[in-house]
Amino acid sequence: MNGRMSRRAAAGAALGLALGAGACVPPGPEPAGEAAGSLLVLGSAEPEYVRGVARAFELETGVRTTYVRLSAGEALARLRAERAAPPFSVWWGGAADGYAAAAAEGLLEPYRPRGGARIPRQYKDAGGHWTGVYVGALAFAVNRRALAERGLPAPVSWADLTRPVYRGRLSMAHPATSGTAYTALATLVQLHGKDVGQGLAYFAALHPNVREYQRSGAAPARLAGRGEVAVGIAFAHDVVAALEDGEHDLEVVFPGEGTGYEVGATALVRNGPDPAAGRRFMDWALGEPAQQLGPLFTAYQIPTNPDAKVPPKSVRLSAVKTIPYDVAWAGEHRQLLVERFAATIAPPP
Repeated sequence: MNGRMSRRAAAGAALGLALGAGACVPPGPEPAGEAAGSLLVLGSAEPEYVRGVARAFELETGVRTTYVRLSAGEALARLRAERAAPPFSVWWGGAADGYAAAAAEGLLEPYRPRGGARIPRQYKDAGGHWTGVYVGALAFAVNRRALAERGLPAPVSWADLTRPVYRGRLSMAHPATSGTAYTALATLVQLHGKDVGQGLAYFAALHPNVREYQRSGAAPARLAGRGEVAVGIAFAHDVVAALEDGEHDLEVVFPGEGTGYEVGATALVRNGPDPAAGRRFMDWALGEPAQQLGPLFTAYQIPTNPDAKVPPKSVRLSAVKTIPYDVAWAGEHRQLLVERFAATIAPPP
């Protein structure tokens, strides 16, 4: 705990130095007749990253910024419940599948942020409902020591994870609460030709090996790092973050069949209380300096802005065998897949 608090203090000091050196994008002129305002961000990246981004935006622009951190599935449920008068003006972080589902339900206001033309087409919604701010591939968090102590081989494929030798030795989050887990669910269905029945059959085979389902997508990497399980299903950047926090027995392994990936997004919430501040936040979030803040908060995703520096410890998508992950399809089928998973595999935790 003390080490983590020390790292947070160091991150805060580094953020202050970075902002003092002009490392974040200038706030730019305010729209005529609009004050700086205040902003409540709905954040679905890891809590430390959400906190740091909110603080950086406030320091850079003077907009009083607070946040609520919810995993992607929980954030979507909150937006549904409060659609008539949401307290949030902007959503930031978390897989774009959830944003696509939210857009289809009329929960997001289309907005094309300033600088959005620099973002590759595959990382933004054609209708302007969301824009990607980072990407990251799914991986296995493999604890080699835990495997060796039990005489178990290291998995190298999705198929390996269903082998009986891993019974009770795996961890994953639940797709009803976690964007990471939903990306895994949508990935396996897509690997089975988008056949929902076959995809769910895979998870039925995997289920006996899962010790318990987590609410947070980063938790399986932490559990594997501590040796509480041998393998966790997580995004590669969350495995790297666990390594940076001292879980040195971990190794990042990518499945041989190919893996899915997330586009972490940002979007304007429809009927939010301060849309001007929300638009300003989105403009800022696409800038290269803002996208380079991640490593200060143990976040190693790949920036979507091609001019932003990629963190040295990050795993580039070009180095990984990825599937042609269909974000739009995953968003359209999210409710169906989550409900089927909860009904036939496991209820949400």
